[in-house]
Amino acid sequence: MRTAFLVLFLGCTPVFAQDPGAWAAQQAAQQAMDASAYAAQQANDQMMQAAATANAQAMQAAQLANQFAMQQAVQSSQDPRTNAVPSGVTRQPVFSVKPGTVSAGTKVRIKCFTRFVLIYYTTDGTAPTFSSPLYRGAIRINSSLQLKAMAVGPDMWPSSIADIRYTVAAPTRGTGHA
Repeated sequence: MRTAFLVLFLGCTPVFAQDPGAWAAQQAAQQAMDASAYAAQQANDQMMQAAATANAQAMQAAQLANQFAMQQAVQSSQDPRTNAVPSGVTRQPVFSVKPGTVSAGTKVRIKCFTRFVLIYYTTDGTAPTFSSPLYRGAIRINSSLQLKAMAVGPDMWPSSIADIRYTVAAPTRGTGHA
C-alpha cells in the first residue's frame, strides 16, 4: 500500500517539471481568485458603510420630523392671548441680549423659566436637535450669526424653538490725534 501511494505521489510531481506553464496557470488562477475575493470584500465594505450612512440620515430625519410635529402641537395648543404654554410642555428659552447689532465679544446667555431643563442650541441658523450642542454657559458672539435654542424639561415635551439674529458691528477707527 505504501508503494502505491509513493508511486501515485511521485507520478504527479513531474507534471509541473515537464510543463512550467501549468504551474504559471495555477498561480495566475490563484491570484485571480484572491483578487476577486478582495474586490468582493471591498464592495461589501462599501455597501455596509453606505447602509450605515443611510441609516444615520434616516434616524436624523425621523428625529427632526418628530421634533417638528411636537413643536407644531405646542404652537397650536398655545393660548395666543396670554402666550401660555399648556402643562407638560417646556417653556421657550429666552436670550439675555436683544437681537440686532452687537459688538464683537458680546456674551449671550440662554435661560428658561421651566425648572431643570436641558437647552440645546445652534449658531448656524439650523433647528436645534437632541444632538446639537448642549448649553453650558454664555455664548460669545464674534461674528454675525443666527442663534436658535430649544429647551427640554424632565418628562415634558420640548419647547418651541427660540430664534434670534445678531450682527457684529464693524470696529470703529479712532481719529488718532497726534
